[in-house]
Amino acid sequence: MQHLQIFPVTRQCPGAASERVVPRGYTRRIMWLMTTVGLFSVVRKTGDADLTVRVRARGDLKALREQYLPTLGTIETGGGTDYPFRSR
Repeated sequence: MQHLQIFPVTRQCPGAASERVVPRGYTRRIMWLMTTVGLFSVVRKTGDADLTVRVRARGDLKALREQYLPTLGTIETGGGTDYPFRSR
């Protein structure tokens, strides 16, 4: 197994008390992971114990599962957001 290089980027959403800034159901922190296998957005919805990994390219989730996270759940498509593919 190869070593996965991760370059985390976190951002505190300004004015996080406002629903206009933080999408409903999400916490105040968002993390993007720029890795050697893809670019991932990792979020946790309020009240949800699991993290959701979101991507724009389906192949990024497939590569993450095949190379590093075999327990990653089913890839969901759609949702009408910037990230058409997601998994938990």
